[in-house]
Amino acid sequence: MAKRTMKPVQADDLKYLRIINGCVLAPDGSAVATTISADDPKTGKKQSHIWLQPLPKGRLRQYTYGACIDTNPQFSPDGKTIAFISNRSGMNQVHLLALDGGEARQLTDLPAGAGQLCWAPDGKHLCIAAPRKQPEAATPVVRRVTGWSVKQLAVPWDLLLLNVHSGKLRTLVADGCANYMPTFSPDGEWVVYNANREPDPIAEPMRIDLFKMRVSGKGKPRLITTHSGPSEVPVVSPDGKWIAFSGFPDAKRGWDVQTPSLFITSFSGGAVRSLSGHLDRSVQPLLLSDTWGHSPLQLPQWSPDSREVCCLVHEGGATNLHRFGLDGCHQRLLCGEGAVLNTAIDYAGQRIAAVCSDPQTPCDIYLGPLSGGACRRLTRVNQWLGRRNLGRYGETRTAAGGGPHLDGWILTPPDFNPHKKYPGILYIHGGPMHSYARVFMHEFNYLAGQGYVVFYCNPRGGQGYGVEFKAAIHNAWGTVDYDDVMRFTDHVLRKYKFIDAKRLGVTGGSYGGYLTNWIIGHTHRFKAAVTQRSVSNFVSWCGNALGTGLAVKSRFEPERTPRENLEHIWQMSPVAHLHNAKTPTLVVHGENDTLTSQEQGQQIYGLLKAFGVETELLLFPEEGHELSRSGRLDRRVARLEGIREWFDRYLK
Repeated sequence: MAKRTMKPVQADDLKYLRIINGCVLAPDGSAVATTISADDPKTGKKQSHIWLQPLPKGRLRQYTYGACIDTNPQFSPDGKTIAFISNRSGMNQVHLLALDGGEARQLTDLPAGAGQLCWAPDGKHLCIAAPRKQPEAATPVVRRVTGWSVKQLAVPWDLLLLNVHSGKLRTLVADGCANYMPTFSPDGEWVVYNANREPDPIAEPMRIDLFKMRVSGKGKPRLITTHSGPSEVPVVSPDGKWIAFSGFPDAKRGWDVQTPSLFITSFSGGAVRSLSGHLDRSVQPLLLSDTWGHSPLQLPQWSPDSREVCCLVHEGGATNLHRFGLDGCHQRLLCGEGAVLNTAIDYAGQRIAAVCSDPQTPCDIYLGPLSGGACRRLTRVNQWLGRRNLGRYGETRTAAGGGPHLDGWILTPPDFNPHKKYPGILYIHGGPMHSYARVFMHEFNYLAGQGYVVFYCNPRGGQGYGVEFKAAIHNAWGTVDYDDVMRFTDHVLRKYKFIDAKRLGVTGGSYGGYLTNWIIGHTHRFKAAVTQRSVSNFVSWCGNALGTGLAVKSRFEPERTPRENLEHIWQMSPVAHLHNAKTPTLVVHGENDTLTSQEQGQQIYGLLKAFGVETELLLFPEEGHELSRSGRLDRRVARLEGIREWFDRYLK
């Protein structure tokens, strides 16, 4: 088929997207298990099923079916079965699948479902992290609130021990705290896990500690002393002497002024040693895509001899796999054209299986040598993209004048003609600590297919460029970050003459919505704007959102209350400057958004109306902050079409 006869990416192509979520190595290294999720075109609801990819080659094979979401597949130690979590019964429960055939068997019937699981070394038991069912009143009741958040968000999670053969459950930890991320010691005597034991964990979100509990149930949980900051995703070394985890040292300072590093401590706790701190790069990647969403969770991976730990490292617009030796050695093992999302290391076979994404590929499984080198692609789960006329993707970087170098990207329309003039759209990422990367973006390709040049960058405040870059906007949103996106826009217009400077649009979601709001109150260079799930007023946000504790304790100045810092917080709010706005602006918000609540979008809409600026409000029922990534299919399509229609109205 000639390329010129192919359609560009369509809004409703979302129904064809298939997303690979993670990869878990079989004990004998013969395969990796994963889940592949997609939207059901008829119902618009997500489905996710378990698949196995043989190694070193073979056909990707589906193992579970049905109108359900299957997640978190884990091989038993003998490799004969897979335990996983599924909502096929109506609620997330633990199931067991025999790989030699037969239907999956449900193992639990927990009142509030199951959240996480891990196998005991004996292959006879599973440790399950499960939310505790909260009492429900038949009719609305008066509630007395004493914590930071009005929403009942801090639900206790218990740790349970399940006998796989008998189905008997035994409680290991049920102390009223959120206990999660369980992992066994190699001898099977202990379960190590995370917990936040603060009286109000919403107000102290970074007080995450390591604990261990005897599998026998004798005694009480023991604190594994590390540092005051969060100590997350623990994994015990094969010799049982060490625990690897990620986090940062100081709970009193926000995560926007610290870089998450890889640490180790002895199994009994005590002195903490950083293995990755010298890189000044995060081991908790925060990349963004509208296909697979946020960077998936990746646990540290120990070598069989307990001498080294491997983990992903966020480096600019990519994530790569690095090896850190306990002796101080360091090596980058796996990197590519895009981003490494998950890895499974086969030390016996000296190879790495990885889920990767690049600008033309939402995600696929690759296989490469452990010694480093080129990877071979094993899957092609989104072959429909071969029937789409994609725009041309390019990278660009600003000079250092007026600030640091900025990584940026540009996507031109299909059948691009450099002698024509095209309208351009500046797209700003959320976070602000997240980052854009060399990955496939459905929305950008859709807008490019509608005749727009889409350009985007990583301004200061984002992750992947070191703590100084990230901390540059601590308590200072709308300063150098605004300067950076303006500087990047200037750079793009100088370099790419085919972009019409008189037909520019700007959009972004969450923090990107904040900066869009800020932009329309400080410049008139953009002829149309779309602000999505945005923050507009920090004064009201501090007392209204899921992030109440986060806003006051982390995003601004932890040692000062909002009242003491009120004037500064107000001046940092876009609504304080909206009287300068003239840009026609579409406001997009989910009615169930608990992070940036609906009133934040309504304030922008109402004030623009009052100031006589052209504006409309697009509200999505039942949708929260993740509408663009995981909302119902028809609403995601409606959102894309609404954005396109708004830009068409003012830029074409």
